[in-house]
Amino acid sequence: MEPGRFLNPSPGLLTPEPLSRLSAMHMGSPSAYDTVIPPPMSANTPAQFPPPRFANKLNGAPANRSGRWMRRSIAIYLSLVAAIGLVAYFQQYRFFQVLCWIMEENDSCIDYARALRDGENGAGKDEKKALEVFMEVCTRQESQGCHWIGDAYEHGWGGAPKSDRLALVYYMRACKGFRPACERSEALYWKGVNSHKPDEVRFLVYSTHHCNAGDAAACARVGLMHLMGMARRVKDHQEAVRWFRKACDEGAGNGCYYLGQAHEKGWGGVTPNPGEARNLHRKSCAAGFRLACAAEQALQPKSPDP
Repeated sequence: MEPGRFLNPSPGLLTPEPLSRLSAMHMGSPSAYDTVIPPPMSANTPAQFPPPRFANKLNGAPANRSGRWMRRSIAIYLSLVAAIGLVAYFQQYRFFQVLCWIMEENDSCIDYARALRDGENGAGKDEKKALEVFMEVCTRQESQGCHWIGDAYEHGWGGAPKSDRLALVYYMRACKGFRPACERSEALYWKGVNSHKPDEVRFLVYSTHHCNAGDAAACARVGLMHLMGMARRVKDHQEAVRWFRKACDEGAGNGCYYLGQAHEKGWGGVTPNPGEARNLHRKSCAAGFRLACAAEQALQPKSPDP
């Protein structure tokens, strides 16, 4: 190559250029050589530069990754939901256990203990552990927990000795806030505690206590005892009607039925009134007392024969 000439970047061309132009270019003067053009790629070149996925970034445009991250987030979310759903279906008692231990929610503790007692919701049957949980709940003044302890003593499960007297103690403690406990305590007095003869006097006392605590069905049972002259008492129809009316006003179906009987037959100082008796039987039937449904039908006015 002759002095003063250099190789032009364009392929296959030899262009003579004076050294002054080359010196000017290196000294910072603008010239056509400020921009270096890369040689073209041949057809046999396997790779392309820059790769397509980096093209936007090299050109100054942000890469479009939001869609990819959105799809990944949705997939992770759905996977978590599916996992939680499977655990909730097969190991539901675990949720009750966590809420019971961490949050100390009495309802969750009751559900957890019942799952252990019955072996449901994925829990293995463990009556002794269930009784321990019920004991813990009962110490928090939760009526339902005390009720289940009474049930354990009455039927002898969870390692508790079978004792009607101990069952009655816990049933009475639970009766203040859990109506089934009141019914169980009355049933124990009715059949006799520890296989002794029924104690009608105590049954009347505790039924009266339960009625005053808000158990409307107990009010009807008190009225029935006065009506039949039980618990060493003389038959008192007027007192019975007073208790039946109290029970009916509080929504007890059996109370409305017996009050309807009083209006139908005119006992207890009540004036016979078939229309009022029919209305009371209808109310009792709607509350689920089946005897009242037949009594209402019997009092329906008969259509005259044609």
